[in-house]
Amino acid sequence: MLFVLYLAHKMLMHYFFRLIIGKKNLILRSFVLLLYLLPLFANAQSVKWNPNRPLKWSDFAGVVDESIHQDAFTHCTTKYTCHWTRRNNHYQFNFTLNSGFDSQSSWCRKGKQTDLLLKHEQLHFDIHELYTRKIFIALNQGTYTDNYKNEIETIFRKMLKECQAVQDRYDDETDHSRIRDKQLEWEARIKAELIKAPLYVSSE
Repeated sequence: MLFVLYLAHKMLMHYFFRLIIGKKNLILRSFVLLLYLLPLFANAQSVKWNPNRPLKWSDFAGVVDESIHQDAFTHCTTKYTCHWTRRNNHYQFNFTLNSGFDSQSSWCRKGKQTDLLLKHEQLHFDIHELYTRKIFIALNQGTYTDNYKNEIETIFRKMLKECQAVQDRYDDETDHSRIRDKQLEWEARIKAELIKAPLYVSSE
């Protein structure tokens, strides 16, 4: 499977400002910023990651892309919302993230729906979940200035590039699930990392 995760060329942002008058030199502003990874969640049927709800072949509802020479394709998306406060030119952000499996952009070729391949696709979703947690940590550890939009986008791009590299290595080392012992090694490794990785704050 070829896993592709796109960072949106355009960010859809909504700002809601609230001015609170209080102590001297104190201005609190809050906004909601929504960053969608293509395709937009508004146009996608999303399955939220849940360790007790693995993927099913019926979740793969997309049309096969003949330009991709694999038996199945998993597409995952992530969006975040952030609220910030500003005091004396210092920004403090609180992030919430939501990630999911995009059913309408994920597919499997007819006659290729095996249990082994489904486990392979599930692990792509698991890796995506792991990196969503890592993105959450990176965003909350970031230091932000008046250039926070670019600073946040830089963090996203860096982490997504790292995630894509891991996804590609997973496909290469397992030969898309065909090397059984490597597949089992990856499953054990990612499961262990997910257990250790802290959960992110979700708005859902």
